[in-house]
Amino acid sequence: MFRYACMILSLILGISMLAGCEKQPEEEPMDGENTTHQDPNAPKEIASDEITQMHTYFYLATRWYGEEDGFFDFEIDTTAAKETNTNISVPSNTELLQKLQAVIRNNDLISKNGLYDVTAGLPPEYQPCGMTVTYKSGEKLTFTEDNNPFALWSEEMYDILAEHFAKNGETGLYPNEETTLLTKMNIHFIDGDLEYSYGGINVSDADAINGETHLLERNIYDLAKNKEIREEYILFPQGYYEKLTEIIRKQNLVRTYDFSRYDHEENNFGNHDDGYYGMGPQPKDEQDSKTKSLRFSMTFESGKRLSIETKKESEIEAFRPLINELISYIDGI
Repeated sequence: MFRYACMILSLILGISMLAGCEKQPEEEPMDGENTTHQDPNAPKEIASDEITQMHTYFYLATRWYGEEDGFFDFEIDTTAAKETNTNISVPSNTELLQKLQAVIRNNDLISKNGLYDVTAGLPPEYQPCGMTVTYKSGEKLTFTEDNNPFALWSEEMYDILAEHFAKNGETGLYPNEETTLLTKMNIHFIDGDLEYSYGGINVSDADAINGETHLLERNIYDLAKNKEIREEYILFPQGYYEKLTEIIRKQNLVRTYDFSRYDHEENNFGNHDDGYYGMGPQPKDEQDSKTKSLRFSMTFESGKRLSIETKKESEIEAFRPLINELISYIDGI
């Protein structure tokens, strides 16, 4: 009896020990809990610059994307580039892969190699982002981390890929183009001693032309001599806003305007308040010009409105070809 009892006890202990050796399921981390580890074998230097395959995914707040609210998931290799949320793909090429590698290099993404750093329960725009890159040499870059929706590297990746897709006939990564006509445009440009004013203006009944009180102004004023060089108010010609719309569309101005709001130096959406609209190089610590300023506004039939006001010389000079073309057309009426 004692021997039988010992056998039963041994069996129970054996089963208990085997059960203890089984791998227990990992618990899901609680909201706010961070999981971080680093692959010690992941190199921080990669000799090759030739990408053969790449997968990157992120949420971007500084650019527009409609149905997926800023989420992008790209798969690229030597033959094709695909965005999986939209299920659109285009041919790839060496130039595209070289541009993407330049983003990796310029933003030192190699330093993240082997990193896993994820916090549970964050809002969607901070959910994990990551990248896996395979090089011709066989070397790999891979990391996963909490997404930064304002990260410069993801913005640069998006810009390169969206442009590449568009050049290959797929514009789905860009906002819908503004297709309606302009209904209003005003230009007020101070260039040294000369002040230019163009656009619609309401005049008194006494100054009306053929009973029309909303006229086209085209004035030039000499600030140094404090006198008018030209003061004209004319009827709007037929096709006026069609021509202005054509000039604006050539410059992709609406997209440039919408994409230029975020200031990576200050980490805020203050670029427009500071006088920068994506046209110029935006030099660091640039001061307002004392002799130049530009106020430039327009409204489309859709209700879309652009309002540009700057005293930054770099931005004004970047706008100058467009302003000159608009003024040349209006002066030639």
